[in-house]
Amino acid sequence: MNQQGLTASSAGLDLVVFTADGLRFGIVSTQVCGLHPHPGESLAILLNFSVVTHQTTCFRSLRVLSLTGERFIRVEEPIYLRHYFFDALHPLPPLIAALPTAPAVRGLAWDEGGAVVILDPGLLPEGRDRPSPFFL
Repeated sequence: MNQQGLTASSAGLDLVVFTADGLRFGIVSTQVCGLHPHPGESLAILLNFSVVTHQTTCFRSLRVLSLTGERFIRVEEPIYLRHYFFDALHPLPPLIAALPTAPAVRGLAWDEGGAVVILDPGLLPEGRDRPSPFFL
């Protein structure tokens, strides 16, 4: 056991995992303040995805911490908390993390369901809750 009281088997990161436009994403749990009924900004639109929604898709808004305070991000359900051990986490190399096409992506986590893209909500673009002209 180390100084923080963690064993090697328990050391890791808790992520709030959810879906947006069919892809799985995660945000470090300490950056999520809770769920909120506020409609929020669509994560898929903020990431400039071509938004494809199905009639059966259920949405919730996460209240997250950003550089300008709290903000509401609309994501698809299910939303759940999952612990990832450090060996399942893969941070992006600095050159890839600096690409302007994916400013909020910080790494990947792997589990039995495949990859989870780890986002930093403080680095998401501001106020783009409208369709991108590239996907009309």
